[in-house]
Amino acid sequence: MAPRRIDVRAVTKGRDSSVLRALYEYASPEASGPCTIEYDGRAIAAREGEPIAISLLAAGIDTLSRSVKFHRPRGPSCLRANCEGCLSRIDGEPNRMACTVPSRDGRVVRAQNAFPSAQVDFMRITDWFFPKQFDHHHLMVRYGTAINEAMQGFARKMAGLGTLPEQPSSALGPEEIDRDVLVVGLGPAGLSIAESLAKAGLSVLAVDEEPTAGGLVRDSLSLHALDAKLVCGPAYGDALLARARAAGVDVRLGASACATFDDGTIVISGERALWVRAKARVFANGCHESIAPFGDNDMPGVYTARAAARALRYGVRVGDAVLVCGTDADDDALCDALSAAGARVERLSAGQTLVEATGLGSVTGAVVRGASETHKIKCDAIVPVTVRTPAFELAGQAGVEAARDGARRCFAVRADESGRTERRDVFAAGSVALGGRSSARELAVVQAVVAFVGRGGAA
Repeated sequence: MAPRRIDVRAVTKGRDSSVLRALYEYASPEASGPCTIEYDGRAIAAREGEPIAISLLAAGIDTLSRSVKFHRPRGPSCLRANCEGCLSRIDGEPNRMACTVPSRDGRVVRAQNAFPSAQVDFMRITDWFFPKQFDHHHLMVRYGTAINEAMQGFARKMAGLGTLPEQPSSALGPEEIDRDVLVVGLGPAGLSIAESLAKAGLSVLAVDEEPTAGGLVRDSLSLHALDAKLVCGPAYGDALLARARAAGVDVRLGASACATFDDGTIVISGERALWVRAKARVFANGCHESIAPFGDNDMPGVYTARAAARALRYGVRVGDAVLVCGTDADDDALCDALSAAGARVERLSAGQTLVEATGLGSVTGAVVRGASETHKIKCDAIVPVTVRTPAFELAGQAGVEAARDGARRCFAVRADESGRTERRDVFAAGSVALGGRSSARELAVVQAVVAFVGRGGAA
C-alpha cells in the first residue's frame, strides 16, 4: 500500500478545508518531530507522540493482528481501544492497544497470533478448511487420546492472545482517594459538570479512559463556538479541560473506571488501581460506537466515522478511495475533509445499502444494493453507518436500570431532568442518560449533586 500521510501545506491551501486549516494551525502534525519505530523487523517512519496504529496506517499498513481461532485479518476500526483490532506486542509487553501507545524513536512492535506476520499468516488456512465452524476440542477425539492431546497442544500454541512479557512488572498497591464527587467521562458534559461542581466548593475527581479530554467533540470535523470564536474540536476540548483544572478539579486522563460498588469505584490508571470513595457519582461516560451489520464488516479497512476523523486529525487518510455510507452532518463534514486531504470519496445515494466488503486481506471494494440492481464499488476503505449506544453498563453496576429511549431508539440510563437515578448517590448526564445532552440538564445535575452532598449524602 502507498503511504497515506497528508501533505498539510496542500490541505491548508484548499478553499473548502477551513476545519482542517484550523485543526492544523492548532496542532499540526508537522510540529512533532520525526522518529522511527520497528514493526515486525521493518523500519517505519513515524511522528513522535502519535499513536502507533496511526503511524502504521500512515505507512499503508492496516492489518495489525489476527483473530484468535480462525486467524482472520484484523485492523483498527475505532482507533480508541474499543475494537481490539490493533492488539500488539510493544516493547516486549503483549496485548497492548497500538491505537493508545504513542510512537517513540526505537519502539519495537510485533504482531501477535500470526506466523510469519499479520499480513501473511500461514494459519489462515484454518479459516479456509473450516468455513462454518471449528470445534478443536472434539476434532481428534475419535483417533485416540494421544492424537487428541497433540491436537490440543497445537491449538493452544496457535491461538490465544500473545505470550508472557519479557520482563516482569512491579506490583503497585492501590491509591485510595476520598472525594465529594467522582465524575466519569470527560466529554463536554462531564467537563462542564466537574468545573461547576468544583466552583461550588466540592472536591471533585474526574476520570476518562482516553489520554485526552473532549470526547466525541475532540474528533469532530466541525468548528465549535468558544468565547465568541470558532475553534477546532481539540482546541475546544483542551479549553474545557483547562477551565476544569483551573476550578480545582482533580483530572486523571488515561484512567478507566471499570467497576463500581456501594463503597467505592475501581479506576485503572496506567499500572495502578485507584480506589475512589465518593459521596456522589456522576456518570457522563458517553456512548459505545459500533459498525452497522454487513458482510465482512470486521475486515481491515472498515472504520467508524470517528476513527476516520481521528486519523485526519493526525494528518493521515484511512484510504485513498473511501466509501462513506452515513448521511448526517458529521458524515458530510468527513467527506469534505477527506476530499480536501486528497482522497477520492464516494457516498451511498438514497435507496442504496451496503451489502458486504470485498477483499482477501483488507478492503478492496464494496458490494452495494440499489432499488433495482447490485453493483460493486472499488475502494480501499469503508466508513459505514456508525451506531452509537449509551454506555449504561457502569451505572448498571451501581444499581441503576436502563430504560428505552424512544427518540434515539436505544437503551440509556434511567434518569430524570436533574440527572437523578433510582440510586440517590448516582447521577447521569450527557448522552449516556435518558433524553441525551442539554445545557439545562447539566445545570440541573450540578444543582442536584450540590444539594445532595450538602445534606451529607442523605436522601
